[in-house]
Amino acid sequence: MDEQLMKNCRICPRECGVDRTAGNRGRCGAPAQVILARAALHFWEEPCISGSAGSGAVFFSGCSLGCIYCQNVEISGLTIPKGATKQELTESLEPVKEQTATGLEAATEQHPVGTEAATEQKCADSPEAVKKQMSILPGISARKLPGIEVSIEELAQIFLRLQNEEGANNINLVTAAHYLPQTAKALAIAKSKGLSIPVIYNSGGYEKVSSLRMLDGLVDVYLPDFKYMSSRTAGDYSNAQDYPEIAKAAIAEMVRQAGSVSIDPVTALIRKGVIVRHLLLPGHVQEAKEIIFYLHDKYGDSIGLSIMNQYTPMQQMKSHPLLNRRTTRREYERLIDYAIGIGVTYGYIQEGGTAKESFIPSWNGEGVRQAIHNS
Repeated sequence: MDEQLMKNCRICPRECGVDRTAGNRGRCGAPAQVILARAALHFWEEPCISGSAGSGAVFFSGCSLGCIYCQNVEISGLTIPKGATKQELTESLEPVKEQTATGLEAATEQHPVGTEAATEQKCADSPEAVKKQMSILPGISARKLPGIEVSIEELAQIFLRLQNEEGANNINLVTAAHYLPQTAKALAIAKSKGLSIPVIYNSGGYEKVSSLRMLDGLVDVYLPDFKYMSSRTAGDYSNAQDYPEIAKAAIAEMVRQAGSVSIDPVTALIRKGVIVRHLLLPGHVQEAKEIIFYLHDKYGDSIGLSIMNQYTPMQQMKSHPLLNRRTTRREYERLIDYAIGIGVTYGYIQEGGTAKESFIPSWNGEGVRQAIHNS
């Protein structure tokens, strides 16, 4: 690992500048050491990723984006006051005395889904509604992230175990942006030892182009989100007003690296390319349409689009004026009809009851201990 990158960390667009090697933690909440929450087969991705054998999903603890509605809040980090300035964020960064997690933190119990009926309602992003928004935002961490610390060599071994012992279709790196230097080195080691299945980089889309270039030649498939077209929405929900422009540039770099989507004609599994996801939030159909239009207009069917309806209002959203309910069937159908109407032909949609907490994995370190023990 290049310690200089960790000493003045500017890997993600937050550019906190903290010294992670000294125990300081920036917006992502992560130290210099990689922390994993889970590394196991995952069957709930798009069909071309999960297939029948499953995707080898490696879940990294911490997150540099920190959406207020995060469904993986148990591993993404703690909360900070919404609207904090960059100076206030920097002043809040203090060394964490307990720098190492010697074992697996107990996974917290999943929060129950709110009982609000998922009925159609008009939820315009009015200033009044925004003012009522909960003033929380996952971000700067004041405690150890849950999970298991692994070295770069152990991370490489985890990739190999998923391929050789678990029979995974691919290696699926979930929210690894704040560990890009370490991940790139682990991939290089694993590939030198026989890792041959496709590598998927699964992210929130909030990435610096210069950081993504560390993965050039190491990643086969990019699976980013495109969450927001409005800087106001991005600011309200992720405290990242620059998200739209950052995501546009990041996706362009991903397409440059991975090229057009290629599907194996025999297995129907993806070999290379980019699939962009959008999770439809309740009351945000119009913004979602703008995202779909932008992506289709710029890239056509050279990329895949995955339009998701699985938004689950977690406990922290129970008092939110807009996000305290599930997306309605009618909202989702309106978006799908729009996508079809503008000519989208290569896309994935969801059917049935996908907005359930049962689709959220248990963060119990599954698959991590085995690989470390056998390495």
